[in-house]
Amino acid sequence: PYHFLRGVNHLFLAGYFVVPLAIYTSYRLASNNPIKWWEAAVLALLIASNGAYYTFLSFFFITLGGLFALSKDWNKKLLLGLVKFLALVSFFFFINYLPTLTYTQKYGANLNTTVRLASDTEVFGLKIAQLVLPFEDHNLNIFNKIQKRYMNYGSAITNENQDAA
Repeated sequence: PYHFLRGVNHLFLAGYFVVPLAIYTSYRLASNNPIKWWEAAVLALLIASNGAYYTFLSFFFITLGGLFALSKDWNKKLLLGLVKFLALVSFFFFINYLPTLTYTQKYGANLNTTVRLASDTEVFGLKIAQLVLPFEDHNLNIFNKIQKRYMNYGSAITNENQDAA
């Protein structure tokens, strides 16, 4: 899996177990199959407890499932259930993020962290070609040649973004 190649610096990427939970929740909403309150609480807690990246990705899938269900049958109860679930995820996310906010308020910003620049999106962003090209040092020689040709002639900036391919 890609997160092993990225190392400890991207530790929260290893917690992608929440993505199937979000898809499951989205499916339940889309199929108009109500989620019990205790099940919603457990799902929301797990989804929100894994960092911002997958929490917001889960928001997308859950909202998509809810909107799909609403497009089939407009229902205020379903809309309220969707809003309540997203509010519950937001609440648990805020509770998990509260120690960081408290620390920042008490001690100020951590100046030892990485400074992000707008140009970093080009430097560290995943290129579309990397999604379709084979992985580096592929076992099949033809795929390996294609990938090496891209790396030698066609790639703009290749770094850790290659590990996500």
